[in-house]
Amino acid sequence: MRALSSIDPSAAPDRLAGPLDALDRHAADLSRVAATLTDDVEHATVLVVRALAACTAGELGFRDLSAHVVTDWLYGDDAEPSLSELPAEVSILHDLRGLPPTERALLALCRFGDHTYRDAADALGVTHLTAASLLTATVRSLAVAGPVDGLADSA
Repeated sequence: MRALSSIDPSAAPDRLAGPLDALDRHAADLSRVAATLTDDVEHATVLVVRALAACTAGELGFRDLSAHVVTDWLYGDDAEPSLSELPAEVSILHDLRGLPPTERALLALCRFGDHTYRDAADALGVTHLTAASLLTATVRSLAVAGPVDGLADSA
């Protein structure tokens, strides 16, 4: 076991440089992805922090980080407030939060997470056809203006 005095405190900033740089570059966009998923600001923050902590140096791009945020929300164990406990006017994203989890996750990845529908399907473990069908139906049901990134790709 190493003595506490033998630990170089200046080594920690080097180890944290990648995640901190990624946070500087992507904080606003990752927060937007997390806000699409949950009304709970603290839970959204935890999702972003966990994504940064879980990523290796090679995964610090926005697409990898946003996939971590969404999959942690979708498959994680953290409880968050039920939509029925929240007033409808809490956020303009209320309609998005009323979507089933898989549809919300796909929309978050494709609309705000820089994923094509194929990338999102792979990240969530659904088929490309399923992802495209769910996104098309979701966008139509929400009457979202403009195309969802990746839907124009050929199947």
